[in-house]
Amino acid sequence: MHRLVCLLTLPLILWMSCTPPVTSLAESNPEKLAAMQDSLLAANPGDKTIKAALVRAHLNLAASSVKPEQSYKNVLNLDPKNAEAKYHLALLEGHKHYKKGDNSSLWKSLEFYAQATVLVDSLGEAHYWMGRAYEKKDDRDFELIAEAYEKALSLDLSDHLRSDARHRLFEVQSRRKIFEEFWK
Repeated sequence: MHRLVCLLTLPLILWMSCTPPVTSLAESNPEKLAAMQDSLLAANPGDKTIKAALVRAHLNLAASSVKPEQSYKNVLNLDPKNAEAKYHLALLEGHKHYKKGDNSSLWKSLEFYAQATVLVDSLGEAHYWMGRAYEKKDDRDFELIAEAYEKALSLDLSDHLRSDARHRLFEVQSRRKIFEEFWK
């Protein structure tokens, strides 16, 4: 019996020594790890390390995807409280409403962007998009537009969005000045 157990566990030990740990797979090959999700969870239902690695794999897949929504939903299936996935889903939903462009949709986009700002308060992207939505809704609402861009600039923001936010803030401040001088 002991010999049989040894013979059966030897392939498992060899496999484990040749395969990278799940945490590194989440970074180096998230597709492979995500494909193994069901078998990993079935074999290790309570393993928090595996669950965390799967969450990271799905977040990495979402970051490199043109249509990341399903990957964020997969994260929430594994970790229903994951703020990063909720943040990105709120942004995506805000973008859907922003693109419609009518007044009602712009208000809905602002709600989703505001929701995102609460979920992850260190990122400026949601504030940037709030500025864009305010601008699209009413380009003379100088206070709200400027406030949103200033907040975005005070937080973490990609170089591209930071540059655009600076430019848009400058434009809003210039229009505001012209408007105020005209009505003096």
